[in-house]
Amino acid sequence: MHTSLLEILTLKVRKTKLLLREGYNTYTFNESAHTERVPDEILSVRYEDGRWSKPYYDCGGGNIWMLTYTVPFFGFQNNTYFFKGTSGIDIDLRRVDIDQCPLPKGSTQLNIFAASDKCKKRTTECVALAGLGFRRGSYKCVCRKGFYFPDIKADRRYYNGTVIEEEYEKLMLGQKSEYGVTGVFECLPCPEGCEQCEDDRPCVVSLNWVMRTAILVLSCVIICCLPIVVVFTWKYGNVKVS
Repeated sequence: MHTSLLEILTLKVRKTKLLLREGYNTYTFNESAHTERVPDEILSVRYEDGRWSKPYYDCGGGNIWMLTYTVPFFGFQNNTYFFKGTSGIDIDLRRVDIDQCPLPKGSTQLNIFAASDKCKKRTTECVALAGLGFRRGSYKCVCRKGFYFPDIKADRRYYNGTVIEEEYEKLMLGQKSEYGVTGVFECLPCPEGCEQCEDDRPCVVSLNWVMRTAILVLSCVIICCLPIVVVFTWKYGNVKVS
């Protein structure tokens, strides 16, 4: 990996000066004594020049799953740069959350775990949970609009993603699992005409104020016209039509 990084950066330096960044050099002897600033150029390394490792288990070290990002650094001698070594950072995957929920519509975010949740999409939808680390099931399945949670007395009205993942794995292994049972890990439909509900009781009819206001205005106009109709009828009531 080091050789390939060196070759890539060497070619870039030969073809373009974009990686050479201008700066100044100065040496400090104490708080009040230092040399004059001398113009200098340094070879800068960008994020794209580094490499991410695949997830691996740091056996014997931290004994944890990790990712490592490595970049090269260079020395300067005889007016030329030479590869000197690498510097890297280690990321503890236990502190990195996995978001298995589908990406929002129109999102361009890169997430290789997106839409890998096991929520039953017909009646439930996925909501990611933060702080659970690098593990499957870091989400909850809540009821979609128009459905309600079957256990109306439950304090937490959602299905635990960890439990769903375990039952789904059993199903894939051919073991006895509740995931394949109809109605399990699903919500129930609201009564007819209800957009949202908490149980199977009929919901209160929502009033359409625009329609009601229009009807009220029309009724007022008709009522106001009635005296005119009464006067017209009284005045011309005896007129015969031939």
